[in-house]
Amino acid sequence: ATVLVQRGTLSVGDAIVAGSAFGRVRAMMDEFGKEVEVAGPSRPVQVLGFTSVPSAGDSFIVAPDDRTARQIAEKRQAGERHAALAKARKKVSLDPNSSIIALTRPKALPATIASPTLSVPRWTRTVATGPRPRSK
Repeated sequence: ATVLVQRGTLSVGDAIVAGSAFGRVRAMMDEFGKEVEVAGPSRPVQVLGFTSVPSAGDSFIVAPDDRTARQIAEKRQAGERHAALAKARKKVSLDPNSSIIALTRPKALPATIASPTLSVPRWTRTVATGPRPRSK
């Protein structure tokens, strides 16, 4: 993963966390492919040693030791998992219009009833459109 040091220094052997990925810096290479021992501010380096590939745009931190780095990464993974589950739970719905129906609470819903014959019985008209207004 390529990282850009913003503050402080990054050295070979540091424990790092980026998003839900963690690891120890095994080696660093600059933009020309040369190995680097220490990277200072505003220096992009390619870091080898992550347990998984971090997402683009993740900020990284240097942890005091490997155990702390692992704990931070596991907490972040749990948070991402909870967010994904909550998002999936919200999407579950039996009817896409159920929220609209719950908000508007209609008194009658228009319905179409199919009849196997060509003539439409009077009760079908009443169910589909409601009672007919009386003429004066």
